[in-house]
Amino acid sequence: MNNTNNGIVAYASCYVVDNLAGNNGKSSGMGAGILVTGPGNRVVNNDITANFRGIVVDGGEAKGNWIGDNAVVDSDSIGILTTNNAINNIIIRNAAGSDVGIDYIILGNQYGAIQPFAPTEFTNVNAWGNMTLKP
Repeated sequence: MNNTNNGIVAYASCYVVDNLAGNNGKSSGMGAGILVTGPGNRVVNNDITANFRGIVVDGGEAKGNWIGDNAVVDSDSIGILTTNNAINNIIIRNAAGSDVGIDYIILGNQYGAIQPFAPTEFTNVNAWGNMTLKP
């Protein structure tokens, strides 16, 4: 919490689960609540709130990661970002939303469809989908 750059960094084969990551990267304008830079990580069931960027999967070594069931709220820049050299990652069942930033930028990876905000309707049509939290 309240780090100048990144809150949690997962290099390789890490299990990042049930964490709170907030107010990271705001002063530097470049950090993330959770940064994934290597292979084989699981980032699951985390609450990521009010960071410059929420979850970032970055780098040519960032392959085969599982990003799921996270809540990313009020990021200043991007909720969930995978860069174009981070490939073969799975991004499913996340919820992201911000009034000022972009919710998802997912390049070159496998991911559940991004579902629009639906305040009264939940279905099993896309159980693997990611959700945007803003109307």
